[in-house]
Amino acid sequence: MNIADRPNRDGLRSALVRELRESCGYLQDEGWERTAAIMRMAADEIESLSEREREWKNPAGGPQAGR
Repeated sequence: MNIADRPNRDGLRSALVRELRESCGYLQDEGWERTAAIMRMAADEIESLSEREREWKNPAGGPQAGR
């Protein structure tokens, strides 16, 4: 089974985004500012792509619109 077809995919993405964001502070404290910034950008990109995927799967006016 492809990971994209797994039913709990959104939960995994949320956990990954949370961990990326939470780790940034620790990295900054140790002087890894650039790495922390890259991790924040990665979390932002994951969230953006997730939103685009939801919009693609459920276009406005579709059967699940308004949920």
